[in-house]
Amino acid sequence: RAAAPHHPRRSRGGTRCCVQGGGRLALADAPASVWSAKPPWCQPWTIVGSGVGAVGATDAIFHWWLLTAAVAAAVAAWWYLFLGVYGSQYEEALRAARAGDKRAEEWVLGLLKSFAYEGAAQQERAAERSQQQR
Repeated sequence: RAAAPHHPRRSRGGTRCCVQGGGRLALADAPASVWSAKPPWCQPWTIVGSGVGAVGATDAIFHWWLLTAAVAAAVAAWWYLFLGVYGSQYEEALRAARAGDKRAEEWVLGLLKSFAYEGAAQQERAAERSQQQR
């Protein structure tokens, strides 16, 4: 599989970043919600659907309520952490970063870079695709 062109650069903090297209991700590019930057397969509705599917499949296959309850508890914990705490933590860190907290800025930008978020250019391409589909 051919890899997308990455242009490694160093940020002010010395951390290595790879942003496709050679641009540098800035705090101004950070979306207000972490879900705006996540890929389609990692959106809240897919996470909820996967959890419901896991609980339903466990019940359908094993017919053992105790195992189903254990899987449901694990899924509920996953939902709480990933859908609740994770999103809130991102929003809190973004507010702190915009207020001048360098550690929070580094965390937010590192998180966005970890799933190849490209900022405004990515949002513009998504808007263009949406208009073309209409």
